[in-house]
Amino acid sequence: HRDLHSFPTRRSSDLSVEVQREFRESAQRTNELFIIMAFRPETNEFRNKVVKPAAEACGLLPILIDEQEPEEAISEAILSAIRRSVLVLCDLSFERPNTYFEAGFAKGAMRRIVFTCRTGEHVHFDVSQFKIMFWDVTNLDSARSQLENRLRSALANVSRQ
Repeated sequence: HRDLHSFPTRRSSDLSVEVQREFRESAQRTNELFIIMAFRPETNEFRNKVVKPAAEACGLLPILIDEQEPEEAISEAILSAIRRSVLVLCDLSFERPNTYFEAGFAKGAMRRIVFTCRTGEHVHFDVSQFKIMFWDVTNLDSARSQLENRLRSALANVSRQ
């Protein structure tokens, strides 16, 4: 096996376009909270009465891709927004494959993720090990308070890094 130090050093111009984009966009971190969730009528109240107000109370700008008008392909806009965000919220309700993909990308991009899920929904094994805030549409005030606390805690941990 070869020693890692025997590989030639690469200049930044030799890096792949994707790696260069990762560095560039990560360097442009903002106060954005990128929100990964199913856009369905069943999540509208959680989105509007819990997520957005909790984010704003913490000084975060909530970013939902369906409220944006990106120039690039939607999938690229999502990945770019995750890279720029200081935190990511991932709602696991409705077992959406794209939600799990985007959460995995956020983890790989070293973003802190706050997981949520509607009470009664199934959460897959790979993410069930993380702390998940379950919410109930009949108790949105409590959910907002819990989420605000989770976001503040996550922000405090991010700022210490």
